[in-house]
Parts: sequence; structure tokens; C-alpha cells
Amino acid sequence: MDFAREAGEQDLFVIGGAQAFSAALPTADRLYFTRVHTRVEADTFMPEIDWREWILIEKQPFEQGPKNDHPFTLECWGREKKA
Repeated sequence: MDFAREAGEQDLFVIGGAQAFSAALPTADRLYFTRVHTRVEADTFMPEIDWREWILIEKQPFEQGPKNDHPFTLECWGREKKA
């Protein structure tokens, strides 16, 4: 994150893994999620998120189809500004 900031970048996208998400979450002002509507076995999870700090800005559902094994929803969340 420091490297991107020093390079003058305005946006930084963290795409994994769990430790990177945990490190970036306190300073994030946007979250972009792809929610795949299915159940799978997993051993790695996102860190806990206090959803009271976030508001849903946009969500767009997609159906299962030739390119998608499962339906999914793209979501954009913004951190609430504290007064």
C-alpha cells in the first residue's frame, strides 16, 4: 500500500489472500464483491467485516449461463463517512 501511495496511485485493489485483505480493510473506502450463489467447501475466508460501517452503493445480478456455472451478483460497498 505504501508503494502505491508513494507512486501517486489514487486507487489500489487488493485481490487476496486473507492476510492482505485483513491488512487493507481498515483503510479501505470501497469494497467490490462477487457473490457466487452456490455452496462449496472452503478453508480460507474473508476477514470479519463490520457491515454497520458500510452502505451498498450498487449491485448487479447475473444469471447462470454459457459462461457462468452459477448465478452471481457484483456488489460495490462504500464506507460510511463519520460525522
